[in-house]
Amino acid sequence: MAATGKNIGVDLSEDMLKAGKDRCQGHENVEFAAGVADNLPVSDGTADKAVG
Repeated sequence: MAATGKNIGVDLSEDMLKAGKDRCQGHENVEFAAGVADNLPVSDGTADKAVG
């Protein structure tokens, strides 16, 4: 997880999104969204990289 910028966790599973939110509680630069890797819920050109 990068110390600066924004980190976005993406998963279709509500259980996995909840687990990520619980684990990253207190990290202001982390958010989570429902989605899949081949159709990320971010605008084109806004992400530096994706890790699967």
